[in-house]
Amino acid sequence: MDKGELRRAKLAERDALPANTRKEKSRLIARQLEELPAFVEAKKVMLFASMASEVETKEMAAWALKEGKQVALPVTDRQSRELIPGWITSWDELVPGVWGILEPDRSRLRLAPIDELDVVVVPGVVFDKKGYRIGYGGGYYDRLLPRLRPGALKVGIAFAEQIVDVVPACEYDIPVDMVITDEGILTF
Repeated sequence: MDKGELRRAKLAERDALPANTRKEKSRLIARQLEELPAFVEAKKVMLFASMASEVETKEMAAWALKEGKQVALPVTDRQSRELIPGWITSWDELVPGVWGILEPDRSRLRLAPIDELDVVVVPGVVFDKKGYRIGYGGGYYDRLLPRLRPGALKVGIAFAEQIVDVVPACEYDIPVDMVITDEGILTF
C-alpha cells in the first residue's frame, strides 16, 4: 500500500471510531503524556490543536499551562509551507486558521523560538513501529522537526488503530522518539 492509500484507509478507520470511544482513548493518551518524565520536567512544550477525529489535545494544553509550562501551538504559514510556533496562555485565545484549524492569533503572535522547545507533540494519520509517520501530506512537520534543538523530544500521539508495522519512508523523513497510544507507549 502506498502512502496515499494508507493515509486514506487509516483516516477512514479513525473517522469510524465512535466519538465517545475517541474521547476515552484521548483521555488515556493525555494521562500517559502527563506522567511522562520528560514531559513533566519540560519547561517549554509545543502541542497542536486537534481537529476532526484526531486525539483530543485541549485537555493536554490546559494541564501543561496549569503546571506552569510555556505552551506553544503552531500557526500554519501556507506561503513558506512552515509551522510557526506561538506561545499561548489559554486555549480560549486560539482562532480558526488555515483549514479551520485552531491556532494562536496571528495579530498578537508571540513567537516561540523553535530551538527552545523541550518537547514537541506531533500529530499523524499513521505511525509505524520505528517512529515514522504519515501526516496529511503537506510536509509541515517534515520541515519543522529537523529545526528542533538536539535532545528535544518528539512525541507522536495516536489511537492504537493508527499504528502499522511499516510506513513507506523517504530519506528526509524524521521519526518521532516515541508514540503514545491508548494501549501504551512505543519507544524507538
